[in-house]
Order: sequence, then C-alpha cells, then structure tokens
Amino acid sequence: MNHVIKCNVDSCIYNVNCSCSAQTIEVACDNCACAACDHETLCKTFRKKN
Repeated sequence: MNHVIKCNVDSCIYNVNCSCSAQTIEVACDNCACAACDHETLCKTFRKKN
C-alpha cells in the first residue's frame, strides 16, 4: 500500500510537489505527551533546504 503524506512546508528538502518524499517520518508533540489539536504536533523529519 502506498501512502501519500501532503506537505506545504516549502523550506523542507523532503517537500516534492507538496508531498513528503522522506522514506520515514517522525511526528512529535509540542511540549506534551498527548496532542489535543493539530498545531501541537511537530514533524521531526523536517530538514531545511540550503
């Protein structure tokens, strides 16, 4: 099964045509163990373009 992860972060090297091209991703929470809403989550796979 192929999964598509949409990405709107233009400054990330893994963003290819608004899709994440990373082989794996890691999502974490912003200073909490249990996110209550989407803006409390963070993509730890993000790598800034040079």
